[in-house]
Amino acid sequence: MAKRDNTMKSLKVKVINLVLYPEEAQKTENYIEYFRKIFDDKVTINTYGDRYTRIQTYYTLDDGAVIHGVFANAAFFDPKDPALDSDTNEIVPSGADPKKGLGLKTWEYYFFPKYHRLIFLDKETSGSQILDFLQRAFNNYLDTEEYAINLEKDREVISRILKSTTLSHLKVFVSYSNNDNYGGWKQMIDNQLKKGRPKRAVLDLSGSKKIPIDVTQSEMIQGFVELSASNGHAEASEINQNGKIIPVNTQDHPMVKIIEFLESPISAMKHLVKQLAGFEEESSD
Repeated sequence: MAKRDNTMKSLKVKVINLVLYPEEAQKTENYIEYFRKIFDDKVTINTYGDRYTRIQTYYTLDDGAVIHGVFANAAFFDPKDPALDSDTNEIVPSGADPKKGLGLKTWEYYFFPKYHRLIFLDKETSGSQILDFLQRAFNNYLDTEEYAINLEKDREVISRILKSTTLSHLKVFVSYSNNDNYGGWKQMIDNQLKKGRPKRAVLDLSGSKKIPIDVTQSEMIQGFVELSASNGHAEASEINQNGKIIPVNTQDHPMVKIIEFLESPISAMKHLVKQLAGFEEESSD
């Protein structure tokens, strides 16, 4: 009998939050429908230079609760494009097959439609190209005001802003969530945005070196910053001890989480997306 491998494995992952608008569109089946359309229609987006991205495989796991597969990323060339003949040193038509992508890369994903979060592996994966692909692929079926796609932000950077007492400027961009289970001012702001139905709200605060913004004294400001972790981003200007302005932009700090598991990572991933959606307490690691 083969001995069972009890070695703990780990993966570093990043998470994308997909949200549909208005609120009545925020149904699990809608996320599945659009993601499936993008796959079925072989939507292919030019995401960097000559490189194009598409959903190459689509499988359902855990009774349909998880969609798993890979994004394919490859370079496509026109057969008439110039190429260097290494034997003759002449410039000749490439003769490349326009249907065959070269330099293929595959990036694994796990999509949890109920929690509208997509997880991808951080190692050797272009998060910027995946984000660009999804933002533009959804636009094939929806207007830009009907959806928002954001990378989850590093909670340590969010915490840094929440603890800031010396900001000269703070600008927070947020959209309302997909019925995530929040509390306090975070929930109040989210509910008010849903009632008003704007796709995006901007909180723009100005202070000075003499009278800086103290985020710790305002639960409302904290609520906006906390909401931006999953549903937008924040830009802050910190005043250090020498009076120098230090810019902080949460878009430059995507959240990276370590998933630990024995056999399949799905259970641990599901736990993570439930935490991010507020249905389980977030861990501090």
